[in-house]
Amino acid sequence: LSGGGQLTGSLNITNELNFTNNGNKVIDFATLNGSNSVTLRHQDGSTYETAATFNANGGTSLTYNGTTKFATTSEGVTVTTNSTDTTMENTAHLVLKNSDNSANTFAGIRFEVSSNTATDHYIVQKKHNSGTGTDLIIGHGSNERVRFLENVALAIGSS
Repeated sequence: LSGGGQLTGSLNITNELNFTNNGNKVIDFATLNGSNSVTLRHQDGSTYETAATFNANGGTSLTYNGTTKFATTSEGVTVTTNSTDTTMENTAHLVLKNSDNSANTFAGIRFEVSSNTATDHYIVQKKHNSGTGTDLIIGHGSNERVRFLENVALAIGSS
């Protein structure tokens, strides 16, 4: 199909669907009115496994091995883990990663409940000035409230 052709019915592709040429690509699903959805699945042996679901006027979910791990809702997002891990391994946690490994960089969460950022709370991990080691900081607005130092149990107050 070229020049904006239309296909009705089914299209079975046995290899790859390639979008060539430079520029943005868009896939429109005109049947997403009401409560309809689009589901992306892959075949695992003789069964199909859902990878992502996009609901019209609703949420989107990403799944891993048949279990929803990330879902958008009217309130925000839900990230789910199901782990019996009793250690502090990084395998069962939400990971927020800052790929900039420079000194004094941050990775963390800001909790926002109004347009006034002075009322926000945050939890961040801050890389040391030397570029090695990190501290965990809990703050409010632009003020640090609690800092867990890498080699010290606890420090309270501002730095």
